[in-house]
Amino acid sequence: MRDIFKPSLVVLSGPPLHGKSTVGECLAALSNLVHIDVDMVRRQHFPGKTGMLLPKDEEISVMCRTYEYALAEVARLIAAGTPVVLSGTCSRAKFKNLVVRFMVGHSNVPARIFRLDIGSFDVIRERIASRATADTPSPIKTEEQYRWALGIVEPWLGNLQPTIIDAEQSVESITEDVLNNLSNLQLA
Repeated sequence: MRDIFKPSLVVLSGPPLHGKSTVGECLAALSNLVHIDVDMVRRQHFPGKTGMLLPKDEEISVMCRTYEYALAEVARLIAAGTPVVLSGTCSRAKFKNLVVRFMVGHSNVPARIFRLDIGSFDVIRERIASRATADTPSPIKTEEQYRWALGIVEPWLGNLQPTIIDAEQSVESITEDVLNNLSNLQLA
């Protein structure tokens, strides 16, 4: 049975390798949520600037524009009555501000923010190895790069705090945890 949600925004945030895209795909498969993945939007709009680490200013510029494109699609879908799950790191305050600005500008649209967290570097090492064998287009290919990415993650602002989800669990358990936190967004 599929979960049916009213037009709303569900944000899956967290550092790279924490399973946001995979969980977003699972949520879409189990419900009427449409998944928009920030990494996919970047590949679509900036194919020559994907799967690599760019100089800081260029990276921030590309990612700000990527979030703008993604949020424009979110707005279009929600206006058509479709609920959306947006997966992206939301690592820097500038990216979070774009999401928050969207939420403020669409204050009639219910929104939930989740942060997928992993505390074990063993899990991260396994995921890095798995991505290497799958040849996934990710700029994070080493533990050192992951630690760098973790170091640029800035907190959500003010009283807007995400619901923390343990991302060391199976994808099915993570998805279930998120769904359990969305009951107030379901259609009766």
